[in-house]
Amino acid sequence: MKRNSIVTLAVTKCTSSKNGGYVLTLVHKSEGVLVATPFGNTIKTGITTYYMKVDEPIEVGFDAPIDLSGYDIVERPFTTNDNVDIDLKWLHIK
Repeated sequence: MKRNSIVTLAVTKCTSSKNGGYVLTLVHKSEGVLVATPFGNTIKTGITTYYMKVDEPIEVGFDAPIDLSGYDIVERPFTTNDNVDIDLKWLHIK
């Protein structure tokens, strides 16, 4: 089964980059997927956060559909202020 690669991403943060340009924090909220468990079916929802560098600032709250198949999703390690190591998902145009 082929997965739909078009998702709607919303800008939740736009910060200037120390190397020029801006870094967008983009959020995709999934509609929900029915998952079978030993205790019955349940709906699994989730939020995926992506990051993208752009030349111009984008207004927080702006959302648009994007075809993820046109991007490489590169996971890069990051340590939070609480010293928790996570991987950030960066979108790079193919």
